[in-house]
Amino acid sequence: MIAAPTRDLPAARGSAELWLIGADGKPKPLGLLDPARPAAMRLPEPLGRGVVEKAVLAVSLEPRGGSPTGLPTGPVVAKGAILAL
Repeated sequence: MIAAPTRDLPAARGSAELWLIGADGKPKPLGLLDPARPAAMRLPEPLGRGVVEKAVLAVSLEPRGGSPTGLPTGPVVAKGAILAL
């Protein structure tokens, strides 16, 4: 499960989307974040521990409803390493 504070995200500019970036460098969308409350979401099962090790999480600002391409299109406003599974 991933938990992220979201209260400081500028929701008026679009949607904040969470991404998992593995060792291959390819972002995988995990979902949209609601700026009104902390987010908690489960990682999809196919990702598995091997993909998540040494991965980072990133939040980008996307058009309302999320990225239209399946990849980040807006600026990254937060990123960080996964500390524990």
